[in-house]
Formats: sequence, structure tokens, C-alpha cells
Amino acid sequence: MEADEKPPAEVLRAAPPGMEAQKKPPAEVLRAAAAEVTRSTKHRVKLFRDTLPPLLGKVKDSASDTTLLVELIFQTLPLYDDRASRKAVDDMVIRALSESTFMKPFATTLVQSMEKNLKVTSPLACFKLLRWSSYLMKWTQFATLSKGGFPRLANAQAFLSQVLMDGSFRQRRTCKQLFIGLFAESREIYKMYTEEVIDSRISTWDSPAFINLILDFTVAPSSLLSEYKPIFLDFYVKTILGSNEQPSEAVSEAFKPLFLDIGHEDFKNVVLPSCLKMLKRNPEIVLKPIRHLLTMVRLDLSNYSMEFMPVVLHQALHSDEERRINALSIVATLSKKSSDPNTLPSMFNAIKAILGGSEGKLLPYQRVGMLNALEQLSRFSPKQISRLAPSVSSFLLTCYKGDGIEEVKLAALSALGSWASVSSEAVQPDVVSFITAGLKEKDTLRKGHLKLIRVICKRSDSLTKVTSLLDHLIQLSKTGFTKATQRLDGIYALYAISRLAAIDAKADGSIVKEKVWPLIAQSEPSVISAQLHLELPYRALHDGFSENDKIFLTSEGKLSTEQGIYVAEAVASRNTKLANGRFRAYDVQDEDPAKSDRRELSSIAKRESGKSEKKNAPVDKSKTAKEEARELLLKEEPSVPEKVGHVQKNLELMLDAFGELAIADPIYTHSQLPHLAVAELAKELWDSFGFSVCIDYSGIFNALSHEHHHIRAAAAEALTAALDKNRDKVKETLSILFQLYILYLDPGVEFGDTNWVGRQGIALALHSVADVLSSKDLPDVMMFLILHALVDPNMEVRGRMISACIRLIDMYGKDNPTLLFPLIDKHGKENAILLFPVIKSYMNSGASDNETYFLFRKCYIVLTEAIAQHLATDDPKVYMAAKKLLDELIMSAQSFQGVPNLRKMHLSLSYEPLLSYIQSGGTLFDVDINEDSVLSIE
Repeated sequence: MEADEKPPAEVLRAAPPGMEAQKKPPAEVLRAAAAEVTRSTKHRVKLFRDTLPPLLGKVKDSASDTTLLVELIFQTLPLYDDRASRKAVDDMVIRALSESTFMKPFATTLVQSMEKNLKVTSPLACFKLLRWSSYLMKWTQFATLSKGGFPRLANAQAFLSQVLMDGSFRQRRTCKQLFIGLFAESREIYKMYTEEVIDSRISTWDSPAFINLILDFTVAPSSLLSEYKPIFLDFYVKTILGSNEQPSEAVSEAFKPLFLDIGHEDFKNVVLPSCLKMLKRNPEIVLKPIRHLLTMVRLDLSNYSMEFMPVVLHQALHSDEERRINALSIVATLSKKSSDPNTLPSMFNAIKAILGGSEGKLLPYQRVGMLNALEQLSRFSPKQISRLAPSVSSFLLTCYKGDGIEEVKLAALSALGSWASVSSEAVQPDVVSFITAGLKEKDTLRKGHLKLIRVICKRSDSLTKVTSLLDHLIQLSKTGFTKATQRLDGIYALYAISRLAAIDAKADGSIVKEKVWPLIAQSEPSVISAQLHLELPYRALHDGFSENDKIFLTSEGKLSTEQGIYVAEAVASRNTKLANGRFRAYDVQDEDPAKSDRRELSSIAKRESGKSEKKNAPVDKSKTAKEEARELLLKEEPSVPEKVGHVQKNLELMLDAFGELAIADPIYTHSQLPHLAVAELAKELWDSFGFSVCIDYSGIFNALSHEHHHIRAAAAEALTAALDKNRDKVKETLSILFQLYILYLDPGVEFGDTNWVGRQGIALALHSVADVLSSKDLPDVMMFLILHALVDPNMEVRGRMISACIRLIDMYGKDNPTLLFPLIDKHGKENAILLFPVIKSYMNSGASDNETYFLFRKCYIVLTEAIAQHLATDDPKVYMAAKKLLDELIMSAQSFQGVPNLRKMHLSLSYEPLLSYIQSGGTLFDVDINEDSVLSIE
């Protein structure tokens, strides 16, 4: 669907004379043409380019003949879906509109047809009607000659534009181009449509997309914007803010072009007063559109926040939930768009005052509303949050302790969690003590505290503040995985202790000592899905270690490097000795980066071994700086391999647990974590560690036949990630996949295919591993696909295998056309053209019925098409390929006419030889390829 067309003069010159048509009466020609509009594209184009144009000079003198011509044109509306036919009709319409007698019946029929199609229509019909209406507006005087007709036309245009603007990207783009071109035709046309909108003859509620289109055009030229901005702002205030019914989200969004560039003056003088007025008068109607409005503007709202807060907070106290939600959204938007450092304390104090009783005694749901509003303030910038966080956290603890309603307490915990997620300053010592006591609360409140810990542990700079909670969390985790009623507690606690273990070797040792992982795996393997809440901190630690690091290879009493000695010597030489034996610290910028990195690595163990000893040990003045540095490193280095061992052990346990989960029937009965997420997490583990950690990875192959599609898809991705890091395993893995496919292909498949899921998993794996294959792997994979998988008896599996095959062709066809198929002819010539007869040979194998055989041929066509795109277009063999492809299509069309959708087949043909072959008359059949690459055979 193109919005561009030739100007009338070119179209007029484009039509050749039709001598045969000129000899017959127009009515006879038109009636004969009406019987031919459904014929092939070739006949359609000839009809509207050669036969009908010469009649225009004759039919203008006869109203009945003109009516026949108009009816003939509209007869094509639901029929012509190819570009060539549509273009021929459009050119005919443009030519006919040059005749004044044609305009009136055409306009009447057009408006009636548009109104008839308002409720039930297709996007293509919408587009054709809109394009014809644009011709009518551009190249006739319809708008000025028909005062009553234009409003009907404009309203119908606006309604039909909504259909296209709700469609695909291409439909939206085409519709926008059409109307922008129409508005740009003349200032008068734009003004006429604007008046229809402003005077509400075009419904804003029914056609928001059209409002958006006209505003989009208005804001582009500055001259239009300066003239019409006040008009449209007034229209917005009257239509949206002053409405008696709540506008839809689409209606609010329609005004986005207007508000994206609104300035402070217009906002303050026009928009703000109306917003505040209507929030007091009709809050239930305007809360949502005002929320959209504040989201759309590109203004710093600091100056307006405290004007909105009193009326918005009043709505956050309302009993209606929708009002509270919209009010809280406005508070969140004000928070995100306010940069003044004084705004946050002012908004906090406003909420604090209401909770303190300024509005009278609050009911529980009202207290919850205010705490939720306080939570929304966490949308301010982290810098501002950090300044106020200690005060807010202290206030929230007071709210929690002073309220006896559980729902209110949970709201306080949620607000504290939101502030803690932005700044570690919210986690003060009194908060840690508060959480310690909270872990002993009853079920619901205990879970609330655990959720708070989970949020706190997401920030690395907060972890060190809650290490004292480790023992409590380990016990909660163990209890949670042995008592089904506390399982969620165990999940939250497990997340926290895993995060703590990532930064504290002592915590890591405690997890191993308490046998947390084995307990989880043994008590109920399916509960491993709780690790969806984990970010697997061991991954970061593991990636930080190098297997070639000498720390792992040195014996006791020796250093992996003497680098620390040179560091000590450098320090001693650069420092100046002062009074009392003190040294002036040397400048940091003089330090060797490599030496700095070395000390960073050793700092992992320094917390446990060197730090406390160095602090308490007496200074031996007889030792040099070199000797002291060496002794310190000797104490530090042994703890590093020990920590690596803990990480490795934990990873192996986790991978084993995931393996069990993948092959077991996943059951999780406490409303937690879908299979897709479990599989994605498993995939992340494989992506990070692959075969190098887990010795036995057969579980991943078993997961390819899992009953849940998400598990199969994730297993395929996990396998690819593992192979990407272990390319030497590719050939072995492919062999296993091929064997599994044969195993899953039961001999009695026609009596009930029970293993198609496994074969689909193999297809998913082949599609995924295409990313990691090399050229030497291609022949084996293509041979397997050609001989077995592409003729799988199951349609779903066959489709997946074809997708995998096409992906291989697309990925490797351009650079390795000869490797697309593992054959070299006897003369040593390697060509992609060899793929055609070989693929065809397997397609010619016997089939039980015509429909199956048709599917085989369709597969041949699709693969041929995919391969041909990678051959040079000037290669004569491509012409041969095009002929073979067309022959196959025609044979299918002849032999299997009963098969649905055969005579129209979608092909993404981008090469021209096939089209050249068709145009050269190489086939006796009437073949057409339209703009959407749909090939039709007559």
C-alpha cells in the first residue's frame, strides 16, 4: 500500500488508445468489462489501462454510462489485492476525476461506501477508500462545491484512519503519509479539516488517531504551531478536562504531539489552572488524563508539584481503588520529573502531616494510601533520596511500630523496601535491629520482612550492613525447605544468604557447613525453581578467578609471585620517614596499576586472615618492609583456593539440582515461578559455566523432550551456550541429536505419534546451534535434514526443521554456497545449483496421499527459494533454477487443485530471473507475482 502516486498529467499521458473499444457503445463495453474484473492480473491491467480510458470522453455525456463506470470501479474494491491491478484502477480514477461529470456520482458512491464500511472492513479496503478520497480532495473542487458532503467525507476518513493506525507499522506509516500529503496540499485543506476537529464534527472519542495525525502535522511547521497551538490547547481543556466522561487512554495519547513541546508559560497559565479546577470538581474523570498529561510533557515539574499534592493526596485517601491508583501514579510522575532538592522534603512533609492527623483520624486503607504515596517518592533521583533516606526510614519504622493493623504494617515495609532499593542510606542500624525482630513475627509479617531483606540484598553497598542476619536467614532457609507451609520463607532467605556469600567468605563457609544446597536438592528438587529470585552471585566470583593463576599451583610456604616484595620496596623508597617512626603516604597516582590489581585479588582473604592479625600483632621493628609484606601474603594466599573450592562445589550442586528439575515433572504448588523462568535461569548457568563445570550433561538432552515447550526451548539455548564455549564438543553433540531423533521416530508412528515432542526439541536445538556451527559441520547437518527431518510425519516438527534448514542457508549461503549441500560432482565442480535436483530427488519419494505429497513439494519450493537468493543474479544457472522452481509450482497447481491455498503461494522472491522467465513467455500458464510476493497461477 503506497501513498505516492503520479500527478494527473502523467497519468493522462500513460493510457494508450483502445481502438476496439471505441467502435462499441460505451454501455456495451462497460457491461462486458464488469464480467471481466475477476480475471487474471494481466486481464485486469489491460482492462483499466487500454479498454476503459478511451470511454471517458463518451460517458461524460450520459449519466447512466457514468454510473456504470463508477459501479465498475467500486466493484474492484474487495477484489483487487495486487499492486499492479490496484495501480491501474487508481490511474483510471485520477483520469476520470478530470471530467466534471464524473466527480459527483463518484463522490456520492465513495462516501456511501466509506460509511457502509465503518464497522466491518479490511485494512486494504480502508486504504483504497482513503486514497480515493484523497484524490477527490486534491484534484477536484468537491470540498467547496459540496458543503454538506465534505463533513460526511471527513468524518468517514477520520474513522477509517483509526483502523489503519491500529494496525501494523506499515499500515500506520502509509496512513500517516497519506494524510500528511493531503494536509500539505494546501493551507485551505488543512484549515477545513482543523475546523471539523475543533467544532467536534469529527469525534475525538471515535477517531483519536486522526486527532494525533493532524496535531503531528501542526507541530512540524513553526508557523502553524504558533497560530494553532492556542486553539488546540483550548480544545484539549474543553474536550478532555471539561468532559463529562472519562476519555480512553488512546484519546489522551492523541494529544501527545501538542504537549511534547509545551513551554512553562502555556502549562502554567492554560493547563495547570484547568487541571487543579477539574481535580476538585470531577476527580474521578480527570485523574487518569492528567496522569497521561504529566507523563507526556517534557518539563521540570518542581514548580508545580506542591500545587498538585494537596488535591492529589486527597484522592489517595479515597475509598475507590481506581482513584487511589491514579493519584499515586501522579505522585510518582511528579517525583520523577522534579529536580529541585527542596521539592522532596516538601512532598514528604505533606504526607507526614496527613499521617500525623492534619486531615483527621485516618482509616486503615487511608493510612495505607499515604504510605503508598510515600513509597512513590522513591522515584526521585538517588542523590536526593540519599539525603532524606535516614529520616524517612526512621519515620517508617515509627509508623510500623505504632500501628496495629497488619495491612498498614506491610505497606510500611513495602515503602521502606522501595527507598532501600534506591539508596543504602535507608539501611541504618536501627533498620537492621528492626528486621532481626521482624524475622520472629507471625507468618505474613515475617514474609514482609524477608521481602524487605531481598530488596536490600540487591544492592551491593547494602550487603555489608546486614551480615549480622546470616545465621537467622540460614535457619529460616532450612526450615522453609523442610516445612511446606514455610517454603516461600525459605526461598527469600536463600536469596539473601546467597548474596551475602558472594561478599563474605565466612558466609560462604557457613552455607557449606550447614549443607543448605544438599538439603534443598534432597527435600524436594522441584523447589529449586525458587532460585529464580537469585542472581547467582557465585558467577561473578567464579569469573574473577583464573585457572592459570599461580596461587593454585604453589606449595605451602611459597608465594605465587614475589610482586608484593617489590611493592613493599617501592613504598619504602618513596616514603619519607617522619617523627615517631611514621611515614608520609605516597601519592596514589604513582602506584603501579598491576601491583594495585595484585593487592585487590589478595583482599578477598585479607578480611579473614591478615586483617585482624595485622591489627593486633605487635610491630617487629627488626623486620624489613619486604619481609613483612611477604609474611602477610603467605597468610592471605592459601584462603583463595579454599574459597574457589566453595564456589565450585556450590555451582556443581546447583547444576545437579537443575538437571534433576529438567528431567522430572515440575510441580510447584505454592503459586511460584513459571517453568519458563526456571528454564531461563538454568540456561544462564549453562551459559556461564557450560560443560566445564558439570561432567555429566545428559540432563540437557533429556530436557529437549520435556513436556513443557518453554523447558525445551531453554534447553536448546542452553546447549548452544555450552557449545559456544566448547567447540570441540559440537560434532559429538550433533551425533547425539541425530541418534535421539531416530530413536524418537517410532516405527508405528502412523498409529499415534507419542514422541513428536522430543523431535521438536531436536529441531529447536538445531535451529539454535546454527550460531555455533562451522563450515565442516554443515554437510552432516544438511544431510540429516534432507534425508530425515524435513519429511517428518508431524507438521509441527516438519515446520521447525524447515526453519532450522532455512536458517542454516541464510547464515552460510552467502559465503559458502558450495557447503549448503554436501555433494561435489564427478568433475569437481562445486555449485549451490546442485542442491536443486538433490532436494527434488528426496521429494519424489512415495507419499501415502496427495496432500502429503503436496507438503513435500512445498518444502522443495521453500528451500529452493532460500538457496537461490544466495546465488549471483547474473549467473545463468539462476535462470535454470527459476525455471525449475516455476515448473514445480505449475506441476503442483495442475496435479493437486484440491489442495487449499495451492494456487496462491507466498514466496519472498527477491531475485529477478523467475520474473524474467515469466515475462519471456517461458510458461504457457498465466503467472503473476504481486507486490507482496504472492505467486498466483491461472
